[in-house]
Amino acid sequence: MSQNIILKGGKNMLYCTPFLLFDGNCAEAMKFYQSCFGGELTLTKTGDTPMKDMFPPAKHNKIINAHLKGVFFLTQKCLSMINDNGSIVNFSSGTTRFANPGYIIYAAMKGAIEVFTKYLAKEVGPRGITANVVAPGGIETDFNNGIIRNNPQVKERIASITPLGRTGKAEDIGGVVAFLCSEDAHWISGQRIEVSGGINL
Repeated sequence: MSQNIILKGGKNMLYCTPFLLFDGNCAEAMKFYQSCFGGELTLTKTGDTPMKDMFPPAKHNKIINAHLKGVFFLTQKCLSMINDNGSIVNFSSGTTRFANPGYIIYAAMKGAIEVFTKYLAKEVGPRGITANVVAPGGIETDFNNGIIRNNPQVKERIASITPLGRTGKAEDIGGVVAFLCSEDAHWISGQRIEVSGGINL
């Protein structure tokens, strides 16, 4: 049974519902807040889409599984196979530095990967293993159904806010990853390296 905690102090009340049951108790929680504070509760919007409509729990979990849990557990399984003095390179996104409407969950997961990589660098450092994270900007790949590569309007918009005046290519990223895995980069660890052409400076 759900355990609800009510903390009373003066005229203020805090209603805490266990997170895993939040979806089922959402309507009840909103009514409670309204009764306590008397005002309407509004939901923040991202672009033209209300945040409440963007990511139902199933899709939210899919993004978490792909971009956070998958990285964590794959790394956990592979650590015993990585040679001492090796290199780990994770991928983040420029969207952890600037806000891009519609990418709220994706960017949050990439932010988590950046923190994860810092901690990972600390964990594997005694073995001489480096751990860094590369954060691309707008790159012409299959990501998001190839929207950057296949949509001229999107390419033009990204190029217009990028000092180098174009969208990125896969080879723009590959060279940096190769460098981070080389002996020349053996003293770089726990770092976020953005490879974005300077987008949104």
